[in-house]
Amino acid sequence: MFDIQTRIAQLRRPNLLIKAARFSIDDNTRNTHLRRVLQSEPPVKPAAALVQLLKIEAVMNDDRIKKQATY
Repeated sequence: MFDIQTRIAQLRRPNLLIKAARFSIDDNTRNTHLRRVLQSEPPVKPAAALVQLLKIEAVMNDDRIKKQATY
């Protein structure tokens, strides 16, 4: 398994998706958004939250690539 920094460095996403993510950074409220996305209390350690988010994002990216209606 790769470390977190390596996994993030290997992500390849469309430019529009990256721009949208960067645009929303200023409005990010960590606990509020993590609670909603993870459907539980956010982990205390940021690395633990990041691992969970990477798993969720991988599933969403697979749906995007396969052009699933759920994406």
